[in-house]
Amino acid sequence: MYCWKNQQSKVIAENTQVLEFPLKPSTYCSNQDEPTTPLKVTEGIQQFTTLFFAYYTYCVAQGIYFPVEQAAVILVDLILSLNQEFWFTDEVFSTLIAFMEKNVRDSLTINDFCRALHVSRASLNRLSRKHAKLSAMKLFRICKCRKSEKVLLETSLTVQEVGKMFGFKDASHYIKTFKKINGSTPLEFRRKARRIQ
Repeated sequence: MYCWKNQQSKVIAENTQVLEFPLKPSTYCSNQDEPTTPLKVTEGIQQFTTLFFAYYTYCVAQGIYFPVEQAAVILVDLILSLNQEFWFTDEVFSTLIAFMEKNVRDSLTINDFCRALHVSRASLNRLSRKHAKLSAMKLFRICKCRKSEKVLLETSLTVQEVGKMFGFKDASHYIKTFKKINGSTPLEFRRKARRIQ
């Protein structure tokens, strides 16, 4: 499965049966307070999970630090394969974010995203609201502004040049969008950031 990142698992706290398995969340959603999604599990997966944590707890109690990654991979793959319809939407959302980042300097419309992902307008906005609590176009504008922040800080380009670089129709549109997202104009953002440095 695409979202399993085979890194070392780690105990979150001593005297606990909770392991942290690093999965790769979207950078645009990792700070969202989304409710957890209950995943379907079978009785076999529940038994495997119980045995897995019992074995792990025993090893820790005995001072044996045996790698548990392979068992964890099997457990995660079992759960993910049983919940494919949930992960499919995550995959489409990841594709949307990747498409936005790749085309961040272009002036795209909602129809461009729909064509690229082969989804309807309603499905695209439903997907975006589910994961980012924003419409797809607002998410794209945020993406543009976040990427433009780096250019503002690392270059001496004018606000008008930066706005044009990121596909805004004119400087006033860029300034208005940037201020709505960041609470300050691009110039104020640049001056404040440079004072801090």
